[in-house]
Amino acid sequence: MLQVAVAADLATRLSETGVSSASVPWWSAGRGAHAGDFDKPPCAVPALPAPPSLTHLHVCAACTPPRYRPLQTPRLPPPVACPPHSVATRPPFVTVATPPFRPPPPCPRPPLPPPRHDGAKLLAAADARSPPPALASPLPSGTPCPTAAVDVLFHLGLRVARNPGAAATDTDDVAALFGRVTHAVLCGSASRARALAAAFADDAAGGVTDVTRTDRYALFLSAGGRVAVASHGIGRPSVGIVLHELTKLFRYARAGGVDGATAAASAATAALPPVTYYRVGTCGGVGVEAGTLVLTRNVVDGRLRGEVGTTVLGVSRTEAAVLDPATVASLTAYARGVVGGKAPPPPSLGDGGGAGRCGGGDPTAHARHCAALHQVVVGTTATLDGFYEEQGRMDGASCSFDEAQRAAWLRHAHEAGVRNFEMEGLEFAAFTHRHGIPAAMACVALLNRLNGDQVTSPPDQLAAWEDSLIRLIVGYVQQRLEGESTAAGGRPHAAVTNRGGAC
Repeated sequence: MLQVAVAADLATRLSETGVSSASVPWWSAGRGAHAGDFDKPPCAVPALPAPPSLTHLHVCAACTPPRYRPLQTPRLPPPVACPPHSVATRPPFVTVATPPFRPPPPCPRPPLPPPRHDGAKLLAAADARSPPPALASPLPSGTPCPTAAVDVLFHLGLRVARNPGAAATDTDDVAALFGRVTHAVLCGSASRARALAAAFADDAAGGVTDVTRTDRYALFLSAGGRVAVASHGIGRPSVGIVLHELTKLFRYARAGGVDGATAAASAATAALPPVTYYRVGTCGGVGVEAGTLVLTRNVVDGRLRGEVGTTVLGVSRTEAAVLDPATVASLTAYARGVVGGKAPPPPSLGDGGGAGRCGGGDPTAHARHCAALHQVVVGTTATLDGFYEEQGRMDGASCSFDEAQRAAWLRHAHEAGVRNFEMEGLEFAAFTHRHGIPAAMACVALLNRLNGDQVTSPPDQLAAWEDSLIRLIVGYVQQRLEGESTAAGGRPHAAVTNRGGAC
């Protein structure tokens, strides 16, 4: 009798809604006046998870009031918990037949509002406007920009008096700090810049002068103020910023024979050669094995074009990315001699003691450290705008090409003369070419990209390659410093002559 009563109660409640049990999903049956809510679009009622594929529900007749059968919803209070029943006292259960599940009707979405901006009209209006003024002007590329009496080199944290002879407060004496700089070495990280500066240091000349003022770029002076070492970060924009501010800094200091913005160079600085820029770092080799020193002959972009494109005042322009051939040839001859054992090894490193120098007098130290670079390759460097997909890597968070496409592109780049990938050289070459600055690039390959994407060499091997690169560039620059001192008719700098304990 209880089963009949429960079934009759359920049928009565369904009939009160005016909807037959055949048209009401099981998950709305037994909800009284709320049952009709499920005929509304789902946007008008709370969303519910899709019901399981059941054909019958078993309802505890003793513990669950009929109103809450057979399913509870968020709109109704929860049922009273069913107490455990013994086998002997377990109440009967009611079996209620349910129709197959039918999803609710789709929610009618309102039409999207009209766009705030009509792209076609904007393009038509842009075409109708007169083009921006051409950038062709009497000012040649690389002309110093006009500025205020005090120039804030924001990213280096320096304030410079534009006219060194004018009295200015709260400015840095850049003439005293950078007035003798003839070589500027740039690298990616601050820690590598510090290591380079320490390698150039000579205790008798005061060691390393830390001129770092911000957390954006590190800046050091070494070799008695003749060498500036700076970090440039990752990517073209980052290296472009520090190149602008370093070049202005050297101009204001009247270093390297470059006049200040408003003052003529003194006789002492006019006798100095132009500042030579170097970029050193790591790279991915293309067809060359890990541990190869890659010297850049020319730089191309991702489309293998030897130019860099920029947008200035709304106008796109391109400029050549060319390194100074004489500087590249000179560095190449030195590097091949060092790696091949034909040139004098790089000078000593460290704090002046035997332990800090190359091997501390160990005759095998040159083979372990100075000669860790097993070959020198001169070729084209491709500067890409990213590290992963842009360089054909398939180990990033996503990948839009397959293995065959990657392999074909890498082979094409190698056949075009590309020997390494990196992310800064295009800007470095274009900037130095625009300003007539002699420059060269040297990078050590950490892997051969034709064989894979990930750097798998052990950390000690990576450190040895980086140390060898530092020793090589230090030896070359100090050789240049010795030549500059001899050409000037003076005594070679102490950092050049103090080579005791060199490997």
